[in-house]
Amino acid sequence: MLMKAVILVAGKNYKSSGFPFIKPKPKTLYSYCGKIQLKRVIDTLLDSGLSEKDIKIVGGWENNKILFFLNSENYNCEFVVNENYLGSAAYTLEKAVEGIDEDMLLICGDEYINTKLIKKIIKPSTCLLYTSPSPRDGL
Repeated sequence: MLMKAVILVAGKNYKSSGFPFIKPKPKTLYSYCGKIQLKRVIDTLLDSGLSEKDIKIVGGWENNKILFFLNSENYNCEFVVNENYLGSAAYTLEKAVEGIDEDMLLICGDEYINTKLIKKIIKPSTCLLYTSPSPRDGL
């Protein structure tokens, strides 16, 4: 399969900054329903047929925590850092596509994805734009 998956996890988590009893960390490192979000995304990609070498993660804010997590879970995915994470998301995207010549699946690390959806997307000659439902949509 000639496809790379890029997981964007560079943004700053502003949601927990107003709670003094919570030490802020990337949203993708919070546990939801008993599983850390980034682990859920990576495992879904692996279950969909991609390998760890096909996955690239772009970190930024608190990237050391993301890297620590990846190492503690023994993931061997490519990890790059966007030092300019407070700037435009376009720069994070630029870091994401560096060195990728294959088709690419771009995923925000805090989005819910599932194996069935990813298998549909990575099927040859499929073009699909998917955005997860927002809590604001009442779903």
